[in-house]
Amino acid sequence: MIDLTPYSILWVTVVTCVFIVLFIFITRMKAVISKVPMWITMSLAFIMCLRLLFPVEFLCFSKTLLSFNVFPHINDVFYADITAINNVVPDIRLTVVNVFCFVWVSGAVVFIVNYLRKYNKLCKMIKHIAPSDDPLITGTLNRIKAEHNFKFDVKIIVNCAIPSPSEFGFFRQVIFLNDYKYTAEELNYILLHELTHFYNKSNWIKLFMDMVKSILWWNPVIYMLQEHIDNLLEIYVDTYVVRDSIAEYRLGYLECICNVFKRSIPLNMCSAESNYVHSMAAVSSSSVLKMRYNAICLDHRNNITACVTAFLIILIYIFISGRYVVQPGYEPTEEDMYVPEITSENSYIVKEGDMYVLYCEGTSYLVSPDLESLPQVPLINE
Repeated sequence: MIDLTPYSILWVTVVTCVFIVLFIFITRMKAVISKVPMWITMSLAFIMCLRLLFPVEFLCFSKTLLSFNVFPHINDVFYADITAINNVVPDIRLTVVNVFCFVWVSGAVVFIVNYLRKYNKLCKMIKHIAPSDDPLITGTLNRIKAEHNFKFDVKIIVNCAIPSPSEFGFFRQVIFLNDYKYTAEELNYILLHELTHFYNKSNWIKLFMDMVKSILWWNPVIYMLQEHIDNLLEIYVDTYVVRDSIAEYRLGYLECICNVFKRSIPLNMCSAESNYVHSMAAVSSSSVLKMRYNAICLDHRNNITACVTAFLIILIYIFISGRYVVQPGYEPTEEDMYVPEITSENSYIVKEGDMYVLYCEGTSYLVSPDLESLPQVPLINE
């Protein structure tokens, strides 16, 4: 049995955001990137995002922790009346939680609709643009697909308005190239890089992160995670391209990335639809280039210890986010602690299903009491 409360949402959000920050910090380390495969890091990010989207508590498994100092004040804020609205419409009682949920859902709908609108507009633009017929481009593309056994169809579009070599598409893959006379070697690096994005399903990962960001638009940590995932995807693609290659090949690939970065157009000078493509080296990613350079130069070998540690982090996160729920706790008042004297005249026991409930002066006090200790209290509804 599951339950969804403001406290489960708050607890899951806080715990997950802490793990996301920890995840970003750890996966920025060179030793981790070079020893943990892509599917493990992406799985951890996927689980954390999925938990944020479904912040329910599992009643058969969860354990409630009571907060007597902080959460009672949070509870007061949650359920505080919006007097300005309640005075205007007296028949409707609105609290802070009601307004937050309304704003949350409304914002998510706006973000998702805006994303789909721009995506549809970009698809229509692509549909009416003819693919490149440059023999060098098409020849390089066909050769790479044959060498690496890439079976998917790809359309290459060359245009001066494209900020940087990039890829786009989920069912119909498209590679964008800016209008620049690339050498045969540069085209080999660029097209292999973009085709590897399709091979690694980078666009589907990016789509998932876009949807998570649209739904959790109010959470700044999600924006940090999405940017970091984009950077990790570039790093993993880089390592795939240069795997088992000689030093000269790695150097040529590094020079190509640097040249692409220098020739790129800032995204703020392009249309809004440019944000929906996966750029090879956007101008805004200058701080990430050092990470990519280091990753390309490293020898990537999966490490059993690093992989096991990553799995342990996943298990710890799942346990903490699902096991515990913090709720407000209140110290009992003198009235709450008052229990009248139990006699046969003012008390009785009622069998309710499989349980026995003790009533005193019409109020229930004990569930499943010790019947032998209360011989003078009558038992009814047996």
